[in-house]
Amino acid sequence: MASLDTKWLHAQFFLAWRLVMHFARKLWPWAPRYGFHRFQENYVAEGLPPTLPAFRLLAPELGRCTACELCDDVCPILRGSAVVECADGFLGPATFVLSGARSAPHLHDLKGTLAALNGPVCEACRACDAACPERIPIAKLAATFEEQRLIIERARAGQLAIVDAKRALPPWVGRG
Repeated sequence: MASLDTKWLHAQFFLAWRLVMHFARKLWPWAPRYGFHRFQENYVAEGLPPTLPAFRLLAPELGRCTACELCDDVCPILRGSAVVECADGFLGPATFVLSGARSAPHLHDLKGTLAALNGPVCEACRACDAACPERIPIAKLAATFEEQRLIIERARAGQLAIVDAKRALPPWVGRG
């Protein structure tokens, strides 16, 4: 006759108990929720805030760039027919697209280029958008990346308020 393995039985009971308690805690309306709030406590202070929905939608567009640099060829700033004052220098639309594909924390390197691409000279021209064979929306990218760069700058300076954890809760919790 086979003997009953009490260690195995105890382990199975403990596992079942933990599973039941895991889901019971999710249903308890006063249980602390740590998802988004804990993310912000850990990463916003390091300058890595959550990305904007517009940033997440446009970021994959950068991967389509073939580095043909046709946008640089038609840029009046790089050709010298337009003058723009940039503190950090204007790198050009192709360099912006290629370096913007890296990740959000490197956007501070593109501060001058983003200022020029969102400035009055580029707003009136937009020849780079028309010249791009991959139809990458450089103007939209520049506006969205500048907004994300400002958020990162505020996060690094400690000026970005940590959002209340209630925003991260699913709607069925009903905390109001």
